[in-house]
Amino acid sequence: MGNGVVKFDAARFQLARQNAAAAAQPTNAVSFLKMSKFGDWVFGRENESVNGNTVMIDPEGFVQGWQCWADTDIKGVQTELQGEVLGSLFGDLIPCPTEQHKNTQGWKALLGLSGVMDGRKLTYTATSDGGKKAVFKLLDEILAQGARDPDKPVAVVRLESDSYMHKNTKRGEIFVPMFSVVKWMTVAQATQAIKAAASAPPPQPEKAAPKKQAKQAARPTPRRAA
Repeated sequence: MGNGVVKFDAARFQLARQNAAAAAQPTNAVSFLKMSKFGDWVFGRENESVNGNTVMIDPEGFVQGWQCWADTDIKGVQTELQGEVLGSLFGDLIPCPTEQHKNTQGWKALLGLSGVMDGRKLTYTATSDGGKKAVFKLLDEILAQGARDPDKPVAVVRLESDSYMHKNTKRGEIFVPMFSVVKWMTVAQATQAIKAAASAPPPQPEKAAPKKQAKQAARPTPRRAA
């Protein structure tokens, strides 16, 4: 500050306050949606339980690409994503990357989708056969819905899982994801629902059940998220 007289400008400070309030808002980050080996759906870094909630699927949010994961069969190697290449499923197929990483399973093709749950953006990607089949099936359902009622392309799905016994008995029961459509919405209805959820108090986070408990719990087929 100089030695001159400073005149307080209320309008300028009010603008500064508005800008500060906007900048202080939590970022609308995208959380990763995933299914545990026991068929439980969780999301985010804290593995919050989906708790039976429904997800509005973005009909334009389907993705394709490649992922390269660390090979946990190698002693001392932890689960970690070593590389990822993503692109819209509505564009040209992305060729397999040539970059090599040590101690990995190699590059695997993926399919994925994005959606919104309780005002929070979620994304799901899968390299497993079961996960990719689930995404492909949902895409087919949206395509069929477009022929029936193109004004309602937004699928509202319940996250569930199915299971089967692997032919290798050491691997035991294998869970696969299911996206069960419960209703269809217009884009305007979905947008309004997202705005309403964003203005509501955030739900209390619920941690997924510990692995031991989850393993012992009864698992109907198909099952809904806990």
